[in-house]
Amino acid sequence: MPSADIANALGDIWQLQSDPRDLSSLSIEHLGSRYSFDRLLGDTGTDGLVILHRGKVIVEHYANGIGANTPHILMSVSKSVTALVAGILAEKGAIDPEQKIVSIIPELRDTVYSDATIRHVLDMRVGLRFDEDYLATSGPIVEYRKSTGWNPLGPGENPGDLRSFLTSLRGREGPDGGPFHYVSTNSDLLGWILERATGTRFADLMSTHLWQPMGAQYPAYITVDRFGAPRCAGGICMTVMDLARVGQLILQGGRRNG
Repeated sequence: MPSADIANALGDIWQLQSDPRDLSSLSIEHLGSRYSFDRLLGDTGTDGLVILHRGKVIVEHYANGIGANTPHILMSVSKSVTALVAGILAEKGAIDPEQKIVSIIPELRDTVYSDATIRHVLDMRVGLRFDEDYLATSGPIVEYRKSTGWNPLGPGENPGDLRSFLTSLRGREGPDGGPFHYVSTNSDLLGWILERATGTRFADLMSTHLWQPMGAQYPAYITVDRFGAPRCAGGICMTVMDLARVGQLILQGGRRNG
């Protein structure tokens, strides 16, 4: 698939101290059965695991072809990373969470997002009718994935694109600001909002405002559609250790070296 690189700062890597612990005696109970730590990792097909304790690496595990320098797709954890970038930009005054989306992207004026604010998108409280059924073989969720390049096209189908799909969403099941309703299109739209508001690609925004200041050890990347629109809802890929750095950064209130 096409992707966009998210550059790190080669001369400013956040070095995490190592303090390995032996967890072979650890026992985990699940659904009435007890698992050793190693058996749990094997039975769950875990590709990579890093555990930090008080900022030090106490467990580092890789399997199934994954290594310390292998980027792994985050799937929907991408939403949290995208929201971190949005939070940084809001703090810097580049976006206002209470701003209406159509004031930034007027192409959405005749869609379900016509009255929604950035806050509604961040909080997953847009009154959008959309069934996120990952086992579906047809319908809006499948067309959505085709628009991102994640699902193959059927015979005779013409390629779409993510932003055209977003402008086609009109079904409503309730008011904006109502109950929490988890829909991945909201996070992809958030990426579009950030790009349009700043005039900068999402990959570069993440690099400048999060990846380089955090001291990531390796570049990350994000899948994009055929026109370059980023899959902010699920397409971010990074190493396991750099994901651990993200977690530690949050624990430290977003601060690292000042």
